[in-house]
Parts: sequence; C-alpha cells; structure tokens
Amino acid sequence: MTFFNNHPSGRILNRFSKDIGNVDEFVPLSLLTVIVTFLNLVAMFATICVMNYWMILPTAFLLLSCSVFAAVFQPSNRNIKRTEGVTKSPIYTHLASSLQGLTTIRAFNAQELLQNQFDKHQNVHSAAYYMYLAIYNAFAFWIDFISTVYVGIVIFNFFFIASDVRVGNIGLALIQLFQIELIQYAMKVWSDLETQMTSVERVNDYTELTPEIQSGQVTPPQSWPSNGNIDFNKISMKYAQNGPFVLYNVSFKTQAGEKIGIVGRTGAGKTFIVSALFRLYDFDGSITIDEVDSKSISLNDLRSKIAIIPQDPVLFLGTLRKNLDLFDEFDDSQLWSALEDVKLKDTLSDLPSGLDTMILEGGENFSVGQKQLFCLVRAMLRNVKIVVMDEATANVDLSSDSIIQATIRRRFRQCTVITIAHRLDTVMDSDKILVLESGRVVEFDTPDALLQNSVTIRFCNTSKRDVLIRWELPLILKGGSQDFTEDDLSAPLDSHESKKLADKMELAWLEEEKRKIPSLGRVLQSLFGTEFATYPMFFLPLHIGFMLIRPYVLKKLLRYYSSKENDVTLQRAYTYAGLLVFGTFADLIAYHWYMMGLSALGMKIRIACCSLIYRKCLKQTTGVGLEVGKIINLLSNDANRFDLALPMIHFIWIVPVVIVVEILYLYFAVDSTATAGVAVLVLSLLFEIYLSKKISTNRMRVALKTDYRIRLMNDVVSGIQVIKMYAWEKPFSRLVNLARVLEIQEILRANLFRSINYILPTFLKHICIYLCVLAATLVGVPLLSSFVFVVELLYNDLNNSVFVYLPIASCRKIVNEDQ
Repeated sequence: MTFFNNHPSGRILNRFSKDIGNVDEFVPLSLLTVIVTFLNLVAMFATICVMNYWMILPTAFLLLSCSVFAAVFQPSNRNIKRTEGVTKSPIYTHLASSLQGLTTIRAFNAQELLQNQFDKHQNVHSAAYYMYLAIYNAFAFWIDFISTVYVGIVIFNFFFIASDVRVGNIGLALIQLFQIELIQYAMKVWSDLETQMTSVERVNDYTELTPEIQSGQVTPPQSWPSNGNIDFNKISMKYAQNGPFVLYNVSFKTQAGEKIGIVGRTGAGKTFIVSALFRLYDFDGSITIDEVDSKSISLNDLRSKIAIIPQDPVLFLGTLRKNLDLFDEFDDSQLWSALEDVKLKDTLSDLPSGLDTMILEGGENFSVGQKQLFCLVRAMLRNVKIVVMDEATANVDLSSDSIIQATIRRRFRQCTVITIAHRLDTVMDSDKILVLESGRVVEFDTPDALLQNSVTIRFCNTSKRDVLIRWELPLILKGGSQDFTEDDLSAPLDSHESKKLADKMELAWLEEEKRKIPSLGRVLQSLFGTEFATYPMFFLPLHIGFMLIRPYVLKKLLRYYSSKENDVTLQRAYTYAGLLVFGTFADLIAYHWYMMGLSALGMKIRIACCSLIYRKCLKQTTGVGLEVGKIINLLSNDANRFDLALPMIHFIWIVPVVIVVEILYLYFAVDSTATAGVAVLVLSLLFEIYLSKKISTNRMRVALKTDYRIRLMNDVVSGIQVIKMYAWEKPFSRLVNLARVLEIQEILRANLFRSINYILPTFLKHICIYLCVLAATLVGVPLLSSFVFVVELLYNDLNNSVFVYLPIASCRKIVNEDQ
C-alpha cells in the first residue's frame, strides 16, 4: 500500500492510458519507420557518392553536422518531453479526485476553486508542451536548412563533372537527392522513438516494482482461526520508510467473541491498527491470531480469514452477483438470504436483472447506504471469526446505520469485532474500548471504566469535534497537488492560458446549445476558424509553386547534361539550379511555419476542450456519464489528437489540388503517355479511402476496448485497499489481463490494415512508372532521361500525396465529436 499512497491515482492511470497507448500504437510504427528510412538514406548517399566521388566529403560533413545537432538536441528534447509527461499526470489526478469527491465539492460550493486548480495544472503542462514544440521545430528547421545547402552543393557540383558522368546517372542521383527530406524525417522519427521509449521506460518501471511477499513459512489449518483471539505485541509502524512512527509500541489483547471499539482523533493511528492486522504495511512487533503469528503465514491465508466493512463502500464494474460473490462460492438462495437480512431483498427484486444488475462505475446506481449494506453482505458471506468495521456507519443515513448495527449484533455474535469509530454511540456497547493518541495506546478498558476517567471524556469530546475538521476544503484540493516544480518553465503565453480559452469556448458553447442540434465543430470554427484558415493561404501557393518548379527544373537540367538534348545554355542551367535551391528553401520555411502554427493552434483547442469537459463534469449529475476511466481516456488520448490532427487536416483538400495539378503537368508538360499510371493511382486512391475508413473504424473499436480497460484500472486503483483486504488480487489480475487481451486483439486487427497501408505505396509506385514507360515505348515516344526521371519524380510526389499525407490527414481528422 505504500506505493499507492506515494503515487497519486492520476499518475498511475497515466501509465495505463497514455504510456500504454504510446507503446501500442507509436513505438512499433516508429521503429519500423526508422529502419526503413535508414536503409533509404544509405541507398541515397551511396548512389550520390558512387555517381560523384567528390560528394563523399560534403556528405560526411552533412552527416557530421546532423549528428552534432542531434547530440545537442536529443537530451534537451528527451528531458522536456519527460517533463511534459510529468506535468500531465497532475491533470488526471485532479480530475479523478474531483469526480470521486464530487458530492463533497458541491457541499462546499468549491467548483470555482477546483476549476482554477485544474486550469493551473493545464497552464503548467501547456508551458512544457509549447517548449517541446518550439525546440522540436527549431531542430527540424535547421536540419532541413543544412540539407538544402547540401542539395545546392550536389547540384552545382555536377556542373564541373558533367562530361565524366552519363546523364542517366546524374538523373538517378538527382532523383535520390530530392528525397533529402528523409534526413529530417529520419531524425524526427528517431527523436519521437526516443521520446516514446520514455513511455516504455515508465511502464517497465512498474513491471520491476517489488511485489508483496505472498508466501509464508506456516500453513494454518483450514478451520483457522477457530476462536478469534488477537494479540498485538509491541507494534510499531511507519507510514513511509523515513517518516515518523504512526504506531508506537502498541500492545493489547482481545478474547474470542469480544467487541472492541477503537477511538481517537484524526491522525491518532486508528486505521493503522487495521493496516497492521491485514499486513498492508511492514511493522515491528508481532500480531498473533489464535496462536499463529500473522507474519508466518501467506497474505492470502491471512486476509481471506478476516472480513472488513470499509468506511467508503466500494463496488466494482460487473454484476452485483460478482460484487457479492467473486468466486461463485454461494448459490442464489444464500445470496438472497443475506440480502434479506439487510433489508435489500425487496429493492433488488424490483430490478429487472436482480442479482445480475450491472454496477455502474463507482456503484453510482446505488445510494451510499445501499453500497455499505452490500459490503456488509460480503462480510456475512465470508463466515469468518474476525470482522473489522472501519467507520462503516460514518457516511450512511440513520436507517442504514440501524440496519448495520442490528445485523452485526445478530450475525456476528460469536465473532471478534473491531470497530473504528468517531461517533461514540457506535462503540458504547463494545466489551472494551481502545483509546489512541499520536499512535500510542492511552487507555484500554471497558466503556464503564473509561467513562469514570475525566481525561477520557475530554478526549472523546475532542474526537467528536474533529469529525467536522477532517472534511475541510484543503483536503478536497489535496488530490490535485503535484510534486513537480515549474521553476524551469516559462509562464504560458496569454493566448495559451486555460481559463481564458475555456471562458471563450464556454460562452460559444452556451450559444450553440440553443440550436436544435449543437455542434462542437461550429463552435471551434467560430473561435479558431480564421486562424485555422490563415495558414494554408500562405503555404499552399508556395507549396504548389515549388511542386511545379521542381520537375520543370529537373527536365531543363537533364537536357543540359544530355548530349542528345543539349538545348540549354550554361547560364540558364545555373539559373535553373539556383531556382531549385531557392524554391526548396522557401518551401521548407513555409512548411515549418505552417506546422508550428497549426500545432500550437491544436494545443489551444485541446486546452479549451479539456477545461470545458472538466467544468461539465463538475456540473453533471452524479453517476450520469461520469465514468472516470472513460473521461481520462477522452482527455489523454482523444483530446490529444487535436495536437496531431490539426496540422494535417488541410492536407485533405491540399492533396487533391496537388494531385490534379501534377496530373495536368504530366499530360501537358511531359507527355500524354506519362498519365498511363494515373488509372492505377486513382484505383489505389479509392482503395486508400477504404483503408482509411477501416483504420478509423478499428481505431474506434480499439478506443472502446481501451476505455473499458482504463475504467477497470480506475476501479482497481480506487478500491485497491479493499481488494487487498479481501485477497482479491488474483481474480482482478485475471480480469485486467482479459481486458488487455481483448484490446490487443483489436490492436492487431487495426495493425493489419496499417501494415497494408504501409507496404502498398512502394509496390504501386513502381507499377505506375512501369506502365508509363511501357505506354511510351508502345507509341514510340523516345525514352530520354528528361522524360523518365521527370515521370519518376512526379509519381514519387503523387505517391507521397496519396499514401502518406492523405491517409494521415483522413485518419487524424477523426476526433470523436460525440464523445
């Protein structure tokens, strides 16, 4: 339990949502891309250097420069990405804590305070994420800049050796050279892979945690404990290894069938008595139960022989039957009999599914009193000799309280019952009362004897007042605290502040809700549409212009180098070469400006949406759509896709424009036979659209499985203490494993389509080029270098447009608006 107390639930859930998502989706694809890209780069540089051995030195300088940049950039990028991950965890912790304490938050009217706290967490994360974007884009720009210089060196170098090299070899080298962006792409993917390996590292950290030692030297008899005698002998315990003692030299004995009450103010150590009994923490001293040292037996043998009714009733996802009888040990008559004892039989009989009623997350379809009665039924079904009540009636109504008290007196007459309480009336009929203060035993005697002691009376009255103090507002906000300091981060830009963005979006959404069918898309368009439309207005003309200039310049340069087509002067060749280098430089500036701007805009949309979702949760009726795991998955995975999707969405219409322009160029500027491969391209485009839909459909199916797994993990993390006390680790482990297996099956199915989408482009590109060459041969078009290599260049561009930019844009466009 020390691990769960030292790690907020949001941080743990972040491992099982965002980190596992990275390991599933991004790491395998990034690894494959790194290998393929590296092989392509080796082939490219080998071709250039073989064609022109004078390029060995510039190539070495390029690779050395990129290596130096990478050596400087990668550590910074890795650290800031790790920091970005750390600053994200408090957001999920705060969200989970808020949803679990929603009733208390509303009782204190603390929604605005919690909203401000959430916005502060978002601001810290935004500062880290924007710094990551800035560092990454600066690195990518400088790598592209160095690569552009290399392109210029290669192109101008061929002017001096053209007489020694065949024009076909020059064309091949130039075609390879136009893939120079692979350097930046390879380093990007390598950087992403290194960053994503942080997720692998974080998940691996959890796999290497030291588990509880389950085994014991002694196997108690099946009937143990037969009496229920308990002996605490000099128990001392620390909450943390280097912390103060929470129990110090505690000793007391109970006899079989005794009812023991434990009282004391908050922090006195009452709950740690129970923790020691269940061996949730290591302790010094010994606890003997019916002459058996609890440390000498396995945890399963110990915990399965003690029943507990916790203060906060815990119900798990699944049927009510499974919540009462996890191992299917009892038949329906026994379950109904136990439910009748706690006055719940009539209530459940009215439900359509009876015992098979599905439990909502957190048991929200039942009242707190009913959930506590279900926990009492669990204890009754266990049929053990030792029962612990950890402030079991603190949060229930008077009717449920009286049922619990009456049932305990009737069903647990022969059991040793340990009751932790703040209300004195719940322990006044105990055989003995243990009074604790600061982890030490103050008194241990019968209620009558203690009431004769004025010190005890004052102490107990103080305990009554402390009931109110322990629900103070600071404890509400504790779940949103974080152990990360933002001193190393700059403050977020005004335009990135969570509260400002959420306020604007909330006003727009309230107006939108007045429509018959409100749309998130319309709200986003009204708030961010102008900025979103600005970027392609500048980027598209430059990009299309460069796409047209490049094949034209290549054709002219090859005609200059060709002995058969030498109709281009040296001066014009220099002009064309300079135009190509300048166009490459202008295109890369426009591209990086476009990507950085839209990535930042995607971040702003995500910030606004996440803050608005949180505000909505605080206003939502308890139990209506408030599955913690689902909402955390929505914020960690679905909302994060705004950052990835926005820079690519414009390519949905930019790519068709580029395709049409390049096909027209092939027909009019090259030759009509150059369009022979377009039919295959069109068919492959239709198939690509089908693949994109299949990938998106499978992505949603994976998301549903992931939602369920994270909801299940949230259930486990929230109820981990109850799970351990009931020795339910193995069945819940099997349940989580089953959910993970089903999720992996969907991931593998999705990866099948992604693999086809990954392999298909290279295969179809060569078919298209082959068909063009075949058509030209059949109609008698001369296969000159200015024809063949221009066709290859344009089909390379078309291939990238159809199989890279368009599917990425199509898939990333799908962010579940309904959710």
